[in-house]
Amino acid sequence: MNAQTEIQSASGTLASLSRKQPAPPGGVAADRRPEWAAGLAIAACAWLLYDMVLHHDVVWQLWIGRQLLGGAELYRDILEVNPPLWFWAAVPIVGAADWLGVSPGSIFVLFMIGTFALSLGLVARLERERTAWERGTLFAILFVVGIAMLLEDFGQREHFTLLASIPYVALIARRSEGSPVSVPLALAIGLLAAAGFALKQ
Repeated sequence: MNAQTEIQSASGTLASLSRKQPAPPGGVAADRRPEWAAGLAIAACAWLLYDMVLHHDVVWQLWIGRQLLGGAELYRDILEVNPPLWFWAAVPIVGAADWLGVSPGSIFVLFMIGTFALSLGLVARLERERTAWERGTLFAILFVVGIAMLLEDFGQREHFTLLASIPYVALIARRSEGSPVSVPLALAIGLLAAAGFALKQ
């Protein structure tokens, strides 16, 4: 199953999970065990995947980022037909890796895990009024859809687009139910989604 199929599957799942449910009485939001567990799981993913072997498309992206950092011009010095945004995004990743003295691939893995953490954090903020069981179930599904099922395609443009679109789907679901969403939260979700959608243009 490729990442584009995952976007469609995740959209339906999140839309159903994000529908407003009556909250039971008494301090639902006070139990933050699902958030703590998700944070530990994210840290574990970063540790386990730090030195993973990346897809050849990602290796090509990072190689182009290094050439651009060295002064090469895309489409003149480097033969490529895809839009430039994904390759421009590799430039600060390669630069950070050089500055830290580590592999660009490792920094890229941390970038993708960070994107997943941001995506999950935005969804958690949207769904903070749910019970601990509901939030924990939702987070577990996000880990499966956003990381576990995409290890073979980890870091490709479709993967980033999927991660960027997950909070957007949850936002649509909440607004379709008439639930209020703060402007700063909606803006943050929109900016992340815009970055993801721009990569697929």
